[in-house]
Amino acid sequence: MFGNGRRIPRLLLASIVLACVVLVAVPSALATAPQSQIIRSKIGGNGYPLTNQDGANIQPSWSPDGSNVVFASNLDGTYHIYEVSANGGDETQLTSGQWNDTHPVWSPKGDRIAFASDRSGNWNIYTMSPDGSDVRQVTRGASLDVQPVWSPDGSRIAFTSSREGNLNVYTIGANGLGVVRVTSNGAADSQPAWSPTGGRIAFVSNRYGNADIFTITRDGHYLRRLTWSVAADSQPAWSPDGSSIAFSSDRSGYTNVWLVPATGGTARPATTEQATDGQPSWRPGGKAIAFSSAAADPPSNAVWGIFSAPRGGLSSDQLIAHLESEIGRKFSGERIYQNLSTVRIPTPDMLDLASRGGLIYLNINSFFVRGGHSFCARWADVADGRYDAQLTTIAQKIIAFGYPMDLGFHHEMTNNNSHHPACGTPVDYVRAYTHIHTLFNRLGVTTVTWVWAPTASSFVQHTAWRYVPSSFDVVGADGYNRMGHWRSAAQIFTAAHQFALSHGKPLLIAEIGSDEWPGYPLRKAYWLQNAAHLFQSWSDLQGILWTNTGADGHRFWLDSSVASLTMFRMASVHFR
Repeated sequence: MFGNGRRIPRLLLASIVLACVVLVAVPSALATAPQSQIIRSKIGGNGYPLTNQDGANIQPSWSPDGSNVVFASNLDGTYHIYEVSANGGDETQLTSGQWNDTHPVWSPKGDRIAFASDRSGNWNIYTMSPDGSDVRQVTRGASLDVQPVWSPDGSRIAFTSSREGNLNVYTIGANGLGVVRVTSNGAADSQPAWSPTGGRIAFVSNRYGNADIFTITRDGHYLRRLTWSVAADSQPAWSPDGSSIAFSSDRSGYTNVWLVPATGGTARPATTEQATDGQPSWRPGGKAIAFSSAAADPPSNAVWGIFSAPRGGLSSDQLIAHLESEIGRKFSGERIYQNLSTVRIPTPDMLDLASRGGLIYLNINSFFVRGGHSFCARWADVADGRYDAQLTTIAQKIIAFGYPMDLGFHHEMTNNNSHHPACGTPVDYVRAYTHIHTLFNRLGVTTVTWVWAPTASSFVQHTAWRYVPSSFDVVGADGYNRMGHWRSAAQIFTAAHQFALSHGKPLLIAEIGSDEWPGYPLRKAYWLQNAAHLFQSWSDLQGILWTNTGADGHRFWLDSSVASLTMFRMASVHFR
């Protein structure tokens, strides 16, 4: 393990996935890269920064004698090549101009540095002397040629190119002659890394749906897959002894450097901070590594909560505890639904959440349940005070409990079915909600935040407005992605979010879940990832309360597949 002695600012994964060819090659994308520094870290020890200049300092490469590191930086607005001592200190600029120079890498003898540049108008591979002089163009043409890496004997350079359409790995003589195609696949193959013996080349490919690390012989045979995660694995770098490959991965939720045996096996983390660590480069001898590191955005303040049905002999609470052990964290909120015949305050769940400062969302539905059937307490009767005795008891229990909670009345009021009936007209609902709000205020309830939670679809269909009460604090929305009606989280919840913004209220995603898609095992996982990214961008979001059930034949279980559970775990680290 690398130690955690670094005290460097961090940044979230998506902001510096500079392994991606697009970000590396397109000047407009390069210009948006976040500030980052080059870190040197001993294996099993602490790390420290080699650079301390503004801008994005990326793509380090050790010199063969281990005395210095070259890297790319946009300190002057465009990317150029710099050099810094292995002990840190002042940087020396090696290239300049109005173009971008990236991906510097030392030749094995230390007499040349290869790099990618768009100085000719297209991205091509070049080499230069260690002092930045004697620049020679190696590849030519209108294609994208980037990510150079030397063969161990210095005679050839592997690189990524789009010269035959999609991205593939090629090699070329250091003199610019003899191009050989190494990979041939309809997907994108990129980021080559030559093994110390020269026999194999590691690279990144999305040929199985997501980015993983592979190796292949230098002549394009005997493909071997090394990583199998739903996460994005990228930027491979062989250890000097050839026994392992360092790479960058967001499988922990943050982007860190990981190690995997070069012949395959279990990957283990090499850096573990909440950061964006990537582009590893081994120091000759294998005792240290350099990598680019950027600050991670702080977690969203939105609650990461849950409701779970029982399953497989486990109670709801036991299943929640099992999920928490799987994702490595506690849920910070819980959805609790009760009705006029089952009001219990506090429940064990409420006491647990209160003990650790979690969010309690309690919704009281306006019906009684007898014999498995729901019988309405008519909203008009609630508004007229017929159920004030029951409501007063609820208010008194909330006061006695004393812990702040979100309180809703009859969620999804636009729905009408046997287990969740609509108990009147929109006018009746508004009157009932207003009456309960007024009654609780009169009784001295001061610890509730009032939630009004229609279905997310009612905002899309413009029917929610009929039920808007005169006074409430939070807009709630319940929405699901179902196999028969596949929609993104943005399609489901954006209308509710816009409604909340227009009314100056925070939004609570009070119910949310997604089905699996048969025959496409990664589709739900990517849906969860995209939903998390969307919710991170909504600063007014109070929380997300996930639904963990298999109700009505749906597979809303958060562990419905290994990929879905992995992506859910990765997303969870970015929320409170």
